Amino acid sequence: PRNTIAPYGFALSFTGMLAVFAFGALGKPATLVSTCFAVIAVLSLPGLLLSLVALWWRPRRLAGWGVALGLFGSLNLAAIAFSLRWF
Repeated sequence: PRNTIAPYGFALSFTGMLAVFAFGALGKPATLVSTCFAVIAVLSLPGLLLSLVALWWRPRRLAGWGVALGLFGSLNLAAIAFSLRWF
């Protein structure tokens, strides 16, 4: 048995989390590069949702990591949005 959704959810969550770290490392929220990283960081939310769906099938390890990384990346989206003054 294969869980074909889990790698996609994990990849989106991991990419979003890396973008969150890159956004935090830049420090200046007004540049074009940091805005691009902020947009890429939004990928952690669909990654979280795909990983949650993938938890229903076995094997679940990659889906669990996708949920953890997607949750971490999604929790930082509010801070990114406020620093870029999206709200």
